[in-house]
Formats: sequence, C-alpha cells, structure tokens
Amino acid sequence: MNILAIDTITPVLAVTASGSAGEATISMRKNNSQHAEKLIEVIDIAIKMAEFPIEETNVVVFAEGPGSFTGLRMAYAAAKAIHLATGCTLLPASPLQCYAYTHSTWPGAVISVLDAKKKRFYAQIFRQNQPMTEPLDIEAGEVFSFIDKTESI
Repeated sequence: MNILAIDTITPVLAVTASGSAGEATISMRKNNSQHAEKLIEVIDIAIKMAEFPIEETNVVVFAEGPGSFTGLRMAYAAAKAIHLATGCTLLPASPLQCYAYTHSTWPGAVISVLDAKKKRFYAQIFRQNQPMTEPLDIEAGEVFSFIDKTESI
C-alpha cells in the first residue's frame, strides 16, 4: 500500500511517503520560503524515495485541524488534488491525537498542545490515546482546570 502523509500546520513542513522501498520523511523548517512554495517539491522527493509513482498513491493522510488555517488549507488542497487525479482514499487525522500517540502507554493524562498565537493554544487531553476533551482553544493556564490535580501528567 502506498501512503502519503502531509503536515503543514506548524512552521515545520513534513511529508512522509510509505511505499515499496519503505518510508521516507522529508521535513523543513520555514525560513525565507513558505510551505506553499516547497510542498509539491517535497511530496515529489518523498514519493520518489519511497519508490512509487504519484499515480499509485492509495491513501493520503492530512491534518484536519486544529492548526494554522493556511497550513490546513494547503495540505487539504494538495491531498484533494492527488485524490482527484488518482482516486486514492483521503484520511483526515487529528494532529493533537497524532502528537499524543507516542505517549499512549502513559497511565496519566497527556496534554497535546499547539500554539494558536496571540497567547492562545490548541490543546486536547488524552488518557491512553483516548480523548478526554474535545480540542480546546484556550489560554495556557486554563488547560489545568481539565485535569485532576492528583493525577500524573
């Protein structure tokens, strides 16, 4: 199965392709160029490294939000274009759940956080990869009101 994953919601553009040659991840931090200028080039490099043609993409995974509005639109537009050209499956993914997943065996609360700018954050609380809250748009200190004070975090 040939899978392409696109993440454009943070200052780091990341694309992972998984194909016959294994997985290839290309990531770059935004500097003078914007994600939009590099996204197609990065997708092309990743799928070539994973050794499958774009036409044979089976699944495209992309962030459904929360996150940078422009970043969300960019990843969705690229995923939708590939879907229209190939008929592949589109699979939206929660970035907060993806970020929390690496700590899914932790017995306590896991707080997954993205900077929403202007002193606000997107946050979601998980326990063993199960969401305990909806994604929240809150100030930094507010997240602790959703956690039992006696619980390990």
